[in-house]
Amino acid sequence: FILGIFVGIGSLYKIVQTGIMVGTFIYMFYSRDLTSEALMAIWMHGVIEITICVYSGAAGIVLGTGFLFTRTYTRAESVLRNAKDGLKIIFGVAPFLLIAGFIESVLTRHSTNQILSLSIILLSLGFVISYFVIYPFIVGARTKKMSMEGFQYGYEYPEYKIKLIVGSLWLVGGIVA
Repeated sequence: FILGIFVGIGSLYKIVQTGIMVGTFIYMFYSRDLTSEALMAIWMHGVIEITICVYSGAAGIVLGTGFLFTRTYTRAESVLRNAKDGLKIIFGVAPFLLIAGFIESVLTRHSTNQILSLSIILLSLGFVISYFVIYPFIVGARTKKMSMEGFQYGYEYPEYKIKLIVGSLWLVGGIVA
């Protein structure tokens, strides 16, 4: 993220470097006919970890675009605004590092159990897709609907309290999964 201050080029460099590192690591195992074992071990935590790497790089690019594309703001104000937006992304994905770290430190040693490995990989993939792809569409549709109709109610109304509780339980359930 911090490397994004160099007009986003540093973040792009780290994303490409991480991709090359993972690809090289997988090829090393492929050349020794250990592909399935390596993929099971790597992607148990890698699904979440690689997603976080991409989002962190995107946050760095957001930071760097504040320097290049100032819109109607001064350059300093534009960089500050984009830094805040990038930090929102970073703080949004930071808890997932704990999940990936837990999987890597506790569960990866059991990667020889293919049922467990595939279950964790599929659960992680489902969680990543639901949180980073499906959930933003749901929030975007709600935001668009509220902006078109006007926000008539506050969170003091019962139906919004229920939605807030259900949404919180869904998020906590996803993290636990």
